[in-house]
Amino acid sequence: MNRGYYDVICVGMQLPCLLAGALLSKRGFRVLVLGQDTPTPTYEMDGRTLPRSAFACLGAQSPIVRQAFSELSLSPLLRRRTQPQVGAPQIVMPGHRFSLVADPEELALEMRREFPAVSRPIADFHRDLSNSMRLLDELVQKPMSWPATTLLERRAVARSAVAHRFGPDGDGFDPLAALADGHPFRHAVAGPAAIASHLSPASMPALARMRLYSHWLAGPPEIEGGLPWLVESLLERVRGAGGEVRPKERVASVLSRRGVVTGVELAGTGDTLGTRFVLAGQDVARIVTRLADRPRFERLFERLGEPRARLFRYTLNLVLRAEGVPEGMGRHVLAIADASASLDGENLLHLETSSADAEGRRVLTVEALLPRRRVEEETGYLEGTRERVRERLSPLLPFLDRHLLRVDSPHDGRPMQDVEHDLDIAPAEPWLRGPHTMPAMHDFPVRGTLGLTAVPVRTPLARLLLVGHQCVPALGLEGDVLTAVAAARLVRKTDRQKEWMRRGLWTKVEI
Repeated sequence: MNRGYYDVICVGMQLPCLLAGALLSKRGFRVLVLGQDTPTPTYEMDGRTLPRSAFACLGAQSPIVRQAFSELSLSPLLRRRTQPQVGAPQIVMPGHRFSLVADPEELALEMRREFPAVSRPIADFHRDLSNSMRLLDELVQKPMSWPATTLLERRAVARSAVAHRFGPDGDGFDPLAALADGHPFRHAVAGPAAIASHLSPASMPALARMRLYSHWLAGPPEIEGGLPWLVESLLERVRGAGGEVRPKERVASVLSRRGVVTGVELAGTGDTLGTRFVLAGQDVARIVTRLADRPRFERLFERLGEPRARLFRYTLNLVLRAEGVPEGMGRHVLAIADASASLDGENLLHLETSSADAEGRRVLTVEALLPRRRVEEETGYLEGTRERVRERLSPLLPFLDRHLLRVDSPHDGRPMQDVEHDLDIAPAEPWLRGPHTMPAMHDFPVRGTLGLTAVPVRTPLARLLLVGHQCVPALGLEGDVLTAVAAARLVRKTDRQKEWMRRGLWTKVEI
């Protein structure tokens, strides 16, 4: 039974899909957001709200991010909720410990102290970094799709590739060529980039590593409420413009006719909803299972290849007394156990510490990148990750065991551990936990637009747009915003008549 009609239906509540829906709502489109079983940013255990992942708002200084937030009137709220930064992001590896400070002079002092033998090449690297990123800033502001598909878009990318020396695949120039292959500073650049990206570290181009490293240097703003506040703010923008949000509903199939999307069928009830556009916020493999017209996507996979999951993001939450956190420890710490090994397993950890609550307790959220093959094929590997992560933390937090109260992960299928009383606490909703909730990091056989993009926003099925982490996976949060802006622009461009009417109405209001 047909239960309504919407201009745009957003399938999933991943950040790029929500942002695209909010931008279109602001432009007058009637938007419906369906949850599609997207995990919420936080979960409840033992009366405490815990994050599903660590969150650093990297790329907030990017022109495209500022533009999108400004259009949604989020910039003033963001400034009010931004707290003073408690220490710059820190990198810890064997024999080295330093801060990624934004001030060039302070950063130079840090590098001279930690790497005196190669301080000059590192200084040259940081000097070239700002110039290369300025050129990329100019590119991300251009009104184009990511990946670039039209002739004009490809020409703009080609000109940029010539200007910044990285070439069309983003890997034609090694900015750290003056350093030995195994030098620890290479991992100091690659580690922060690996944590911030949606792309597997092994296939990340040099341009992406530099871009994400520069975002860490600029310093992620400390936003009160973090990712949950940002998600709720975007949902409020949709509701405030007359849209709807149904977090518990999901799509069983995307309906089409003669190669054009016409609506969706809801799971459970079988009701259908008509629409002009469907914005799919999940991985392309999941979306394909919801399509009746799959042969079109098979031809796309023949051309681009299918994404392959290489790593899973694993989160461990440690509740401890505030005095268990060493004085001087920053909010974000990137710990590398072995500077000569690959950045997966427990070798690379991202630590985020919360502020102390009224009871004098803090939450330490630890994120690790687990190899997919070991998770799926090695018996007991995932179940033992808690203990291995805690062992890796011992050199950083020597008094952790003395002050530890609770240990929990939403990903390994184990109950919360009450360390203080030596008890296990069973979850109230175990179906919302487990390995299936771990976000995947992929490799892509074919990438485009400077090696930063993978799956196209445009699809072979007209008016079905992909708006997930796989479109611009290399750039993390900034890539999500680029994807959302590109999708919103394509909807407005396709729906020209209604967009012309909306522009006229907005002009009258603004005048």
